[in-house]
Amino acid sequence: MADDAPAFTIHSVETVLDDWYRVDAARVSFRTAAGDWAGPQRVLCLERGESIAALVHDPARDLFVFVRQFRYPSLRHSDGWLVELVAGGIDGDETPEAATAREMVEEVGLAPRALKPLGEFFVSPGGTSEYAYLYYAEVDTSQRLGTGGGNDHEGEHIEVLTWTRDQVRAALAQGVFKEARLLLAVQWALAGGC
Repeated sequence: MADDAPAFTIHSVETVLDDWYRVDAARVSFRTAAGDWAGPQRVLCLERGESIAALVHDPARDLFVFVRQFRYPSLRHSDGWLVELVAGGIDGDETPEAATAREMVEEVGLAPRALKPLGEFFVSPGGTSEYAYLYYAEVDTSQRLGTGGGNDHEGEHIEVLTWTRDQVRAALAQGVFKEARLLLAVQWALAGGC
């Protein structure tokens, strides 16, 4: 086969669930590392779209702003209440930066003074299409636009947490942080990123 030939074939795609998220079942074949073909095999994909997450920080006061929410899927390994970054989906034609600013106001009542991209990546490509944009968001915590807490119509019940650098360091050492984007961002910050 030619080098520019497709390395996969999608035989079929069927939507098996279309609710808050969509789950598709696909039958695919793909070229393996050895050069032969695997499949066709059935794979599932949680169609999640694109998302953002932001490490919110007030550099003048050296304060970090996080959220705590109940997350049912985490119950096997936690009490369900996770400390997280401000995060959410990108709506329609919204840019990642606009989605970050919107989510920050909704969740913590703060607008970014500056956004710095920290990276973009697949969250868990073995099961979901979600592609995330991670930011460092500089804020002034004395300039609140609201109380935050999330959107009631989305079922959000968000607690806003404001922690010092020492509290963040202690939480990291104690294993409080269980969400991957948060771990990446906090380690970046504590390694001298901000």
